[in-house]
Amino acid sequence: MGFLLRKIRKGRWYDHTDKPWIPENDASGDALTDLCTDENSFSVWFIEADRSNLDQIVVALASNCDGFSNVDFALFDEKFVSDIGARTVRSTGKSGDTRANTTHHFLLKKLSAKRLSEIASKTLKEGMIYRRNEKKVKTLLVQAVTSGRIKTVDFPSDSLADKIKRLTS
Repeated sequence: MGFLLRKIRKGRWYDHTDKPWIPENDASGDALTDLCTDENSFSVWFIEADRSNLDQIVVALASNCDGFSNVDFALFDEKFVSDIGARTVRSTGKSGDTRANTTHHFLLKKLSAKRLSEIASKTLKEGMIYRRNEKKVKTLLVQAVTSGRIKTVDFPSDSLADKIKRLTS
């Protein structure tokens, strides 16, 4: 059994130094914006149990950005989806990595406010929040382009594509 990855902003979940009113083991209300839905669904990416495709998915997420930056994400055990009564449906992702788009993108369906609250609580309790720093993301993107695995013409942002072209030429 694998994991489901959701891109988030790590600071919304853990950095409460300027918010003493937030109790321990809780997050700011802004953390919930990382779980925003569209028609009661939100996109997640499938990660193999051995996490062998984790960096590929990080590259896919980073390819949607305008420049190089950290990529923060939460991992959920795939079983958790059925535990809360939700389900996954395969869907084509939208990133510069066409292989990741067709093979590893899922969409959670029928998410109520209660289910989203359960996802947020589980994220906090299990602490499965990670970051790939900007330097690592930049290295992964350049490697993916120079190896031919992804093409900058597939990037939604010309700005990021131009930055990678300057680094690889």
